[in-house]
Amino acid sequence: MPGLPDLTAIVADLPAVADTYDQAGPQLLQALADLTVPSRTLVEQQNRLRELYSAATAATNDLDAFLAANKDNMINLIAASRPAAEVLAKYAPEYPCVLRQVADLVPRADQFVGKGTDHPGVASFTMEITQSRGQYLPGVDTPRYDDKRGPRCYQLPAPGTKPPAFPPDGPFADGTSHPAGSGGGGGAPAASAGEQHLLDTLLGAQLGVPPAQVPGWSGLLVGPLYRGTEVTVR
Repeated sequence: MPGLPDLTAIVADLPAVADTYDQAGPQLLQALADLTVPSRTLVEQQNRLRELYSAATAATNDLDAFLAANKDNMINLIAASRPAAEVLAKYAPEYPCVLRQVADLVPRADQFVGKGTDHPGVASFTMEITQSRGQYLPGVDTPRYDDKRGPRCYQLPAPGTKPPAFPPDGPFADGTSHPAGSGGGGGAPAASAGEQHLLDTLLGAQLGVPPAQVPGWSGLLVGPLYRGTEVTVR
């Protein structure tokens, strides 16, 4: 018989196959038993599943209708916001440093407003009277945005020290003049209206009266004392 050798080989392999099924049988039965639990759950929850599918279908239809009605607006919004997104992406490298510095300033801000002291909410600061640069002139002092140096994160000055007049890599290209330094250096013009207004504010706080009630001759007495000095306001 031509097929006898093949049949003999099959019969010879039957014990090995049977042994494999015998070993795997308990696992197969356990797997079938485990399948009954999710199958029973699906049957028990079929109404809820049907409601879920129905709600999802309704939500999909609503979303489709919304996109169909507002696709042009969304495209225009994305196109209009692209320049702002590109600027945010350009300056993204500085965000971690800036946010870290903001977090580091929280204790200083708490100290500034008297947190943990006998007078919380009462700020204490130092006012420095510097040389006036004159009044704002439209068209002359209008800010420009010509600075293209890219993302930067400058170190904050140590507490009690003055910040530099300009960043380490030079003044910003904003259309303003750049004097050699900053700080007290002569104050406002003597007996000017700006100086008198500032003196009225300082003296009014010290005398306990509104600035408008400070005598006009006060500038003649204390103006020379305040010019070019640092005034601490408490």
